[in-house]
Amino acid sequence: MKRQTTLLKSIRIAPIFLALVLLVVGCASGSGTGLTEERLTVSATGYGQAIGTPDLANVQLGVSIIDPDIGKAINDANAAIENITNAVVAQGVSSNDVMTSHYSVWSEEVYDPQTGMPTGETKYRVDINLAITVRDVHRMGELIAVALDAGATNISGINFTIDDTVALEAEARNNAIADVRDRAEKLAQGLGMTLGDPISVGEGSAGAPGPVYSYGLKGDIGMGGGGVGAGVPSTISPGQTTIGVQVTVIYELLP
Repeated sequence: MKRQTTLLKSIRIAPIFLALVLLVVGCASGSGTGLTEERLTVSATGYGQAIGTPDLANVQLGVSIIDPDIGKAINDANAAIENITNAVVAQGVSSNDVMTSHYSVWSEEVYDPQTGMPTGETKYRVDINLAITVRDVHRMGELIAVALDAGATNISGINFTIDDTVALEAEARNNAIADVRDRAEKLAQGLGMTLGDPISVGEGSAGAPGPVYSYGLKGDIGMGGGGVGAGVPSTISPGQTTIGVQVTVIYELLP
């Protein structure tokens, strides 16, 4: 009976011992797969550009009306903006490319120019601006002249862009990749090492803005007031636009 009891204890202990052995082996195996070899790396940033001719233009223009009667000021400003819109649309600009970008109404206290004291009179100023997209950039000067003749009293924020920049971005990106590789190789050579494979890559925009023009018109040009020639150039050149791409790459360094 005693021998049987001892045998049963041995049988029960054996599986426990086997489980512990497997656990230890498993831990050893797991710790082995977690080891990674440290690598020397170098980071470099490259820049690439591509130049294109703008095919899209944007201009901000509008009216500023001052009157003691707020209702009249608003009506006159609305009428002027409607007249400007109709004039540029008649020149081939799509109505979808004409958008109200600013509309404000506020009161102004009138001061005596001699004494500098308030007269007690109040005037109201109404400012309305339109954002107009011009798809034939070479007609920008002509359309500005049309808007002035239609009653526009201020022009600002003329800028030129490129509608589809995909091809230029690809060219700039390729130039940036070549530049970053060249920079990284020079760094590796300076350290007496060899450039290995890239480990990580990041891209960012490094574009330069296109030309921007701004023209302010003094005085109040009435509707049909012949604003052409009031400081606006006969020819507005779109120039060229630069698209830039920045690429940062981390390379492995080899002995």
